[in-house]
Amino acid sequence: MVPLAFLAVSAGPAIADAHAEKNIRTLADKLRELDAHSVAVALIEDVDVDRTARFVLGRHLQDVPPEDVAAFTARFSAYLAGFIESRADEIASGDLEILSSHDRNDHDCIVSTAVHSPTRERAIMRWRLLRIDGAWHIVDVEMHGVWLAIEQRAQIDSLLDQDTDISTIYAEVPD
Repeated sequence: MVPLAFLAVSAGPAIADAHAEKNIRTLADKLRELDAHSVAVALIEDVDVDRTARFVLGRHLQDVPPEDVAAFTARFSAYLAGFIESRADEIASGDLEILSSHDRNDHDCIVSTAVHSPTRERAIMRWRLLRIDGAWHIVDVEMHGVWLAIEQRAQIDSLLDQDTDISTIYAEVPD
């Protein structure tokens, strides 16, 4: 793990970098030695699933009744847990190195990491975090050049544009 070499001294946006990086560093420390299922559970605990699900619904959110949004959010959370669990072996058996961070503003930051795994080549992961009520929460993760929430939003948008019933989206995902 590369030590945090730069803690911002100014009161400017760089402070967000240090706090967001600390959140990811703490998460990485927690993930070591966990099995794939436990990694998925720990990551989901750090994700603002409600906010991310609303983002994924995008422009369709205003047309979806609140009870359907709640059901979609629960299915989306199960989908995320399964997705993470299917890829968690490289995180659980590897080492997460913080490379850099970039403030989008004082409450929105992207932290770039490298995952060093004994089973795969080094992979770059980027974590988008938002500060909500004073705490940093993950709202998107980029792996292999694809942002998960942005990709899901595009797919859901396409499905809902085809008049797909929202109750069928992620319906095959076990709770």
